[in-house]
Amino acid sequence: MADFFAVIRHFFSRQDVVWQLLPLLIYPVLWFVLRFVWNYPDKASRRFLISRLPKRSRGTIRRLLFIFRRMFAPLVSLILLYGVRLFYVRTGRVYGLLDEFIVVAWVLLAYRFIIAVLYAYLPDRAVKNYHRRLLTPLFILFATGWLLRTIIPPLEFLALSVFRFFQTSFTVGSLLIPTLGLYLWVMTTLALEAILRAIFARRRVTDRGSLEAGLTLGRYALIIVGIAIALRSAGLNQTTVGFITGGLSVGIGIGLQGIISNFVSGLILLFERSIRPGDVVDVGGTIGTVNKLSIRSTEVRVGNGKDIIIPNNTLLTSNVVTYTRNDRTVLVDVAVTITKGDDLKRAMEVLLGIARKHPKVLRNPQPNVTVSSISESNIKLSLNVWVADLNFGVKNDLYVKVWEAFREEKIAF
Repeated sequence: MADFFAVIRHFFSRQDVVWQLLPLLIYPVLWFVLRFVWNYPDKASRRFLISRLPKRSRGTIRRLLFIFRRMFAPLVSLILLYGVRLFYVRTGRVYGLLDEFIVVAWVLLAYRFIIAVLYAYLPDRAVKNYHRRLLTPLFILFATGWLLRTIIPPLEFLALSVFRFFQTSFTVGSLLIPTLGLYLWVMTTLALEAILRAIFARRRVTDRGSLEAGLTLGRYALIIVGIAIALRSAGLNQTTVGFITGGLSVGIGIGLQGIISNFVSGLILLFERSIRPGDVVDVGGTIGTVNKLSIRSTEVRVGNGKDIIIPNNTLLTSNVVTYTRNDRTVLVDVAVTITKGDDLKRAMEVLLGIARKHPKVLRNPQPNVTVSSISESNIKLSLNVWVADLNFGVKNDLYVKVWEAFREEKIAF
């Protein structure tokens, strides 16, 4: 590797190379200026051009403007590179490195065009994963490799020794190629999982929990197989791979006990389907609706609209009350306290009347009022009503109605 860095230093110390790199120093400034200048015609075009077009054409024009905006800066940069190259040709300067940059600029333009088209016609969420995880790394890898070949021959670069481990010499090629292969393996696995999810989403799958668990197990199994193949391709023998895998397993098992426990608990919950999205649960006094069940944790939305993340191990080892496992009707208890001087029967009639008039209270089972306790000065009543689904607004509405009715009836509350 020392020889490689010496070659790099010698390459960048050449005067002809420095002259070809100078135009690239203004590239970041140019990119920023072009993006700043573009904002003005972009906003004006939306108000002036798009508003004056037929409605059926506006969507197409917006997409075309979006694509052109994404390609504007690299297109101008490509034109400037050709201009600098023409100037160097006429002045007799060396321009070979500029030709390599022009090739990269063309690839950048194509890359930006593909990304722009995808974002223009597909949902952002569907494009972002492949944009950041696949297309961008591939472009960076191509640009780096293409420019590096002008400094050192590719085969010579791949044969450079990096370090020794377990009496095995690792070269750039033995590390780079398995790493790239593993990355593509993982991306292919994730893409395959997404395709299977899309296929099963269109079909009526009765056991969604087993499906989720199966897809998750398949994903991790394929990733583990890919890691083993990558280690073997890097030049490690089976004994070394087994030693490393065993050591990592012990280390991960000790250091990540909580994560592994939540992972296994998530698989059990998905297989058994004891808790499903949409269920109303009570976990340690926290009542809410299961919004999302993942492999590591469960997201529960409580009455104030906030989401609580509960580790799956907690759900599996705690006493969880499910209100909607077999029947989605939920009992709502409204506690009311009156004084002994008030008319008890009248207070109970008022409570029943409020419950019967509320549109979200079920008629069957019928609401009822019971006396919870009697003290020296107070009587505690409990209004029990059934609703079709857990709705925290019903309880609040009932309390407001009780306060208004008791105030009208002059019942202390």
